[in-house]
Amino acid sequence: MYCKLFFKCEDRDRILKLLKKRFGDCTTLRNDHSFRDFDIHIIANKERDADNFPGYPTIADLDIDGRYAEITDEILHIMRNNNIHTVAACDYEDELKYNGFCKGELV
Repeated sequence: MYCKLFFKCEDRDRILKLLKKRFGDCTTLRNDHSFRDFDIHIIANKERDADNFPGYPTIADLDIDGRYAEITDEILHIMRNNNIHTVAACDYEDELKYNGFCKGELV
């Protein structure tokens, strides 16, 4: 399943380090990172406007074969615990906790 993530964080290396800490090492080719259970393409958002989530500084395309809602929720939880406001836009938003929205703080 496919999902787009919007991060209110300019530091793409920080996002990747947090993902590696939880999901282990990945293979990387430029901005493409392949973890065991998912692939993620992390890039700077060219249409940035930090006040509105579609314009957050960093976006990612997330591709998950299995356990898509569980993995997406886990990524959102990791970012929330590290004060990175993140929004998920995907076909399965209704299956996610908080409907794919998390503030960059514990709620």
